[in-house]
Amino acid sequence: MAIKTWVTDGKTFFQIDVCARSRANRELRVQKRESGVLEARLADEARRELAEREGAGISWADLVERWEKALLEESRLPSDGLRTPIKWSTAHSQIQSVIDFTGAWMKLPAAKITPADVEDAFRKMQRIGYSNFRVYNVKIAINKCFKWGIMRRLIPGISRKDSKQPEILNDQQIQTLLSEADRKRHPWRQVWKGAFHTGGRSGELFWLKRKHVDLVDHMILLEEKWNFQSKVAEPLKDREWRQVPINTDLHELFMQLELK
Repeated sequence: MAIKTWVTDGKTFFQIDVCARSRANRELRVQKRESGVLEARLADEARRELAEREGAGISWADLVERWEKALLEESRLPSDGLRTPIKWSTAHSQIQSVIDFTGAWMKLPAAKITPADVEDAFRKMQRIGYSNFRVYNVKIAINKCFKWGIMRRLIPGISRKDSKQPEILNDQQIQTLLSEADRKRHPWRQVWKGAFHTGGRSGELFWLKRKHVDLVDHMILLEEKWNFQSKVAEPLKDREWRQVPINTDLHELFMQLELK
């Protein structure tokens, strides 16, 4: 390859000659020559790169930074009685999860990150030895960051309309799941049945004690929940206790557990 440059009327010109010769047949070769004004070529390349970046939207690093700022600001807001702001500890945990496990994406445009990239991150976590619960929480944090960017039109090519709601099992599908779990004696069958018939959150059900279950009046008292991050019991999300009626299926489940 030969490169030659010269200046004429204040402009830098270049000429590049390239020759590629076949190793199998020394008589076979290809020659190419490229020439032009260096400044103009660099300006064109810069404009093309800028257009590509504008079309791709902000980088994942920029999106995470903006989302972090918005979450922390929200955590400082007082409750208005209609909506409880996110806790600072929850916001910090979600932000840190995204930063810790998506480092390889930081220079990528957010719009260019594919489901395959996300699955690769989860598989890497599993190989390292992280629990399914930890992987699940990271997945929630990543989804929230994406949805925040979509809602604010920061990720081109994806609109709020394109953002699909998660698929939720209907009543028949849930009944089939519980029935098959019973038939196969799945170790989680009682947990799933209890969760379905109480509507309780995972932390509320984890911290549910026998003293909270009144089989005479057919009522459950939910007054605290377990925080899986801080490893302590704390008040419910709305800081008020509530009662959940025990239906026939739930009563049968509790009676089975009582006899064990």
